[in-house]
This record gives sequence, C-alpha cells and structure tokens, in this order.
Amino acid sequence: MELNAANAKAQLRSWWVTLPLATQVVFVVCAAVYAFEAVGLTAVTTGCSGAASVLGKWKVWRLATSPIYHAGLLHVALNLMALLSLLPPIERSHGTSGAFCIAAIYALLAQFFAILPATVLHVLLGIDHVVEWRSCYVGLSGVLFGLLTLECTTDATGLLSTSRRQLCGVAIPGRAYPWVLACLLQLLFHDAAFAVHAGGILAAQVAPPLALRKTITAFDGCLPAAMKSVASFVPANRAPLSGAQTAGGSWPWRSQSASPANHPAAAAAAAATNRSASLRSGSPRARSTSSGRPPAAGETFPGSGHRLGTGDVAPAAPAQVEIDVVPPSHKTA
Repeated sequence: MELNAANAKAQLRSWWVTLPLATQVVFVVCAAVYAFEAVGLTAVTTGCSGAASVLGKWKVWRLATSPIYHAGLLHVALNLMALLSLLPPIERSHGTSGAFCIAAIYALLAQFFAILPATVLHVLLGIDHVVEWRSCYVGLSGVLFGLLTLECTTDATGLLSTSRRQLCGVAIPGRAYPWVLACLLQLLFHDAAFAVHAGGILAAQVAPPLALRKTITAFDGCLPAAMKSVASFVPANRAPLSGAQTAGGSWPWRSQSASPANHPAAAAAAAATNRSASLRSGSPRARSTSSGRPPAAGETFPGSGHRLGTGDVAPAAPAQVEIDVVPPSHKTA
C-alpha cells in the first residue's frame, strides 16, 4: 500500500510539473476558492456577476471574481477537467503571457455579451419581465467555450482552420461545434448559463489571438523577471505568418499573403538555393555516377564538356522548406 501511494504521488507530481504556468495558476485559484466556499469562508453570492449586480449596484469588481467561483463540486470538477484539456495547447502556442491575456479578455467579453441583452430587455420591458436581469453567473465556462472555439476554428498558429469534430458519430463543422455543445449542455443542465457560454463563443470570434498580439506583447513586458524564471513559464513564441490564408479563408485585418518570402526560414532557404545555383554555374563539381560510386579522376560525363579532377568540391543540395499548417489536436471539452 505504501509503495502504491508513493508511486501515485510521484506520478501526480510528474504530471503537475508538465503543465504550463498559466494552467497551474488558474487551476489552483479555482480549486482554492471552491475550498473556501466548502468550508464557509466565502459564498457564491458574494462573487457572482450579473446585470443587476454589475450595472444595477455597480459592483464591477464581480466581473473578475465570477469566473473563479463555482456552484458545486460537479461544476468545478467539470470546468477544471475541461481547463486541463483546452488551456495548455493555447499556452504552448502563444506563451504564458498570451494564455493569461486570452483567458482574462474572454472572461470579460463573455460576461459583457451575457449582460448586454439582459440590460437592453430590462430597459425596454422592465425588471418584472426580465429574468436574466436578476440572474447571477459563476464559473469558468465562458472562458472554456472561448478556448473551445479557438480549438475548433483555428490551428496551432492561430490561423483559420476548417476542421470538423465528431459528436455521437456525426461530423460537425468546427464553427458549429461549440454552439451544438452549448445547446446540449443547456438540455442536460437547466441551470447552465447559456448566455455566458454564447458570450465565450462570440468572444473568441471577435478577439482571436492574432488580434491580441500587441496586448500580449505589452503584458509580457510587464511580467516580473521572477515569474519568467519559473521552469513552467512558456515564453511568447514568434508570431505566425501575418494574414496567412488557409482553406477556411483569411483574417480580414491582414493584407499580406503567406508567401515563403515572408517567412524567415524560407528566406534563408532561398538564399542557400541561390548560392548553390551560383556554384553550379562556376567551376565543374564532382558528381556521383549512376552506380553510386564517386567518379574516378579524369572521368567525364556526356554533355558536360568538363574533365573532373580530384580537387573539386560537391555543391550543397538546395534547401527545401515546407510551410505546413499544423492541425490542432483533438480534445474533449
């Protein structure tokens, strides 16, 4: 028993250290807040957000506390499992600072899109006719649906993708998959906040990572050096090709094409190819025969008009670079 417990503890520790920093922080914060709820140190009603509390009572700070509060053990367990599936790929692609920015912005936008229609209906119909005005939202699901939308509609570099998802054996387009899942969850859990789920989907569509590059760069510059020295910190990677087009289309705010000349590796390969071409146009070079053996001194090749010597140097093969779109890994929400 002691050996099994030690092995399980070692495996848990090795699994935990493989998680990137932002995922660890969000996981610990949500779990700690729920632990405080369980022992009675805080309550859901003190951290939830909604149109009546944020706009009616001007408790704007609840926009920051609502995502880390949860309304039960099943709620927090499902959200944390989805977090471990969705956030690490985003963080490894856009860095720890990018993951923090994306999660924070999606949390705010999801609540904004949920509160806006409730406020409009409240102004038009009155408080007694609008249930959503008095609703109070908690949970990380708005951020999770935003991350799921990125997973289904973009590739690992943040560019558009036309991948499909399987649900009960039915292939669903990536753009429609989050909406179908939100509707199914609403049927299974009648207390689910569909407005926040839909807000998270809209947040990912209006603010993809490519549109947040300047914000991510600015936030990364504000992080202390002590945080960047942590082993699990993922530095921000170089931004992908600007405006690169995929089968799904192109980003409307970019006008450059995804030609190899715009990629640093492709430019270096082109330079190497030019150098090898200039070498071939100069003095004769040694070549291999059809049998694979090196040519003997004085041996000639038909049509070359040159006699090969032993001091010639073989040219370097032209470098070839393929710019492929990496498909996103398939994960469950």
